[in-house]
Amino acid sequence: MKKGFKLLGSLLVALLMAINVLPTVSAQSTARDVLTQINAAGQNQLESMNANGFVSVAFQSGEQTADIGQFNFDMSFNIDPRFSMEFQGEVVSPFLGSETYTLSAWALEGIAYLYDGVNDEWTIEDYSAQEQEISDQVYAAINEAQAQQGELTEEQIALAEKYSDFSETETDYVFTLKQDIDANELWADLNSAMDMEALINDAIEQAKATGAEQGVEFTAEDEEMIRSLYSVETLEAVLGTNPVISASYDKTTYKPTGISAVLTINPNDFMGTTEEEAAESGMPETIIVTIEMTFGGHGETFEIVVPEAAFTAPTEDATEETTEETTEETTEDATEEEATEEDAVEETEEEAPAEEETEETVEETEETDAE
Repeated sequence: MKKGFKLLGSLLVALLMAINVLPTVSAQSTARDVLTQINAAGQNQLESMNANGFVSVAFQSGEQTADIGQFNFDMSFNIDPRFSMEFQGEVVSPFLGSETYTLSAWALEGIAYLYDGVNDEWTIEDYSAQEQEISDQVYAAINEAQAQQGELTEEQIALAEKYSDFSETETDYVFTLKQDIDANELWADLNSAMDMEALINDAIEQAKATGAEQGVEFTAEDEEMIRSLYSVETLEAVLGTNPVISASYDKTTYKPTGISAVLTINPNDFMGTTEEEAAESGMPETIIVTIEMTFGGHGETFEIVVPEAAFTAPTEDATEETTEETTEETTEDATEEEATEEDAVEETEEEAPAEEETEETVEETEETDAE
């Protein structure tokens, strides 16, 4: 299981490190001009937007390729005056047959609504008591990131120019990670351009904090795994397959419009297995991960409408309450029945002496008549 997490983590970290050398947007026509205008453009401000796209996974062995599954999503969210969100997701896979796993979520006025399309089940949770705390944490993280960004250094500008290609379409500026990048050279340049050790330590501290919140112990093995993810070995394993990664930005608004990536991964590079062990375990020779994301509607206000079914359909909480109420009613009924039976027994016992007195009177009358 941990090997699987390491593979996933390695992919994400390598993708982030690769994207880190892609310049962010500006209206200028050269990478250097783009980089020097980052702060002025103010692209790190949190604002409402829409994001949609997909992540697909395929296995390849020899000349055979098998589609494992694809996750499609569409999400819109507002920030001001209060966070609200709508998310639609689905998983399509040959392993699910003709079925499609759907998952939908809404957040509105401090209440979260989750719909499980497979089980036709709603879950509703009121998070309004924690809403302000969550908002404060998000904005604190954003402010910290903006404060740390500061002015771009010459090393960071050179890094982007060296490892990304700049092009443009009629509507977008496009930055693409170069091919045949030497992992050791990029790792050395990354360490020159930024404090990688501080970045690693931040990742460790965040993992510790998350573990503490969930009541999970953070071990030395966990720290070792995180450090192994942020390493030249991780970069070498990913860059060795020449991943295709690009980011695009609108030429008028200078806001991000999309990210795409195609990663071809050899699982043996991440899971520490030999080719013989991989063959015995049934692992594919390569895993192909395709990511396509489109962004739009920056700063717009989206209408978030929770379906009427969320207010009328039974929920997990409602089912539990109904069960408890039914149990209480059954207990009350049983108690009343017991009380009725006890009263009946007492009444019967009270009637018994009266019957004895009647029998005695009859006997006395018979004796008197005999005399």
